[in-house]
Amino acid sequence: MADTSNSVLFDAPGPKGRRTIRIVNWIAALIFVAVLVLVLMRLHNPPDGENQLSWELWKPAVEREAWTDFYLPGLWMTIKATVLAVVGAVVFGLVFGVGRLLPNPLVRGISTVIVEFCRAVPVLLLMIFFWRWFAFAGLPSPSYWAVVLALVLYNGSVV
Repeated sequence: MADTSNSVLFDAPGPKGRRTIRIVNWIAALIFVAVLVLVLMRLHNPPDGENQLSWELWKPAVEREAWTDFYLPGLWMTIKATVLAVVGAVVFGLVFGVGRLLPNPLVRGISTVIVEFCRAVPVLLLMIFFWRWFAFAGLPSPSYWAVVLALVLYNGSVV
């Protein structure tokens, strides 16, 4: 077994290097704080608009109606979609994972193409594609089923 204590990409910095790193870190932190203060000042007092940090603008987001009409139903739909996607991904991954292990070259090749395609396409792109396709086909809740199917395909292909 190789000694991993000596296998580093570069030597540890000496006293001058540590001092330089400390100075650069402080400068970066000060720049970050300055930019954050400028953004907050701009939101608080924009030149041609309303104060974006005013409580009147944020109040509807924390009222009871927001919770009963948006947050809790959204959380429930997220939980339902997650459970369906997990179960579907396990089934998809099991079927195509076994298909990639079979000795038949046709089945192995088809399974490999499907899995690699689903791994290569970004999940958001799959969601948008299925959402438009399901909406065009007239399915009920196209956004919900698009999310579920995209998660099944992607997560099942990386299982």
